[in-house]
Amino acid sequence: MINAIFLLVTALIHKVSIKKLFLNCLDPFIRALTTANSTVAMTNQYTSAKRLGISKNEARFGVPLSISFFKMASIVYLTLVSIYFYSLTHTSVTIVWIVLEVILSTLLTISIAPVAGGGISNYHMMVRELAINPVYLGVIIALDPIMDFFITGLNTFIQPLQLLNTSSRNKELNHNILKDKDVILVC
Repeated sequence: MINAIFLLVTALIHKVSIKKLFLNCLDPFIRALTTANSTVAMTNQYTSAKRLGISKNEARFGVPLSISFFKMASIVYLTLVSIYFYSLTHTSVTIVWIVLEVILSTLLTISIAPVAGGGISNYHMMVRELAINPVYLGVIIALDPIMDFFITGLNTFIQPLQLLNTSSRNKELNHNILKDKDVILVC
């Protein structure tokens, strides 16, 4: 849902077809979805950046940076998992707890290595710091390999859009390539 909104907003901001943006994000998404590894999808990210008109320098800097920091799906997933398992054993979820949880989820997400299973080591800290019953740690870890494919795919889908918006603000975007309707989109 977040990805669809981000795709729509980016298309409106840059006055570009949703189909073109979607197809350029699809290739890295499929690679990340099938491998659960955003680093493997880097080549696809560079190709996508080139087709969107993002400068080579911006792509060289932005692709690895976005893989490390821009992980919206991971933050949302950790937040929802934390709230669900916390609510199983506690009667109420306070605003202070939610704020602490979002901060912790963001920090843990940034610290996750961009490899399959990279987040497993962080679940123990999340359970301990948020007073979640440790019994649920096994369930969370069992879900991780399954969810890792989807989360990595969703994170990788949105990264070219984020790089497109950043490049535009930095004046490193070739608008002629972006708006060219004849650019071949290979997926």
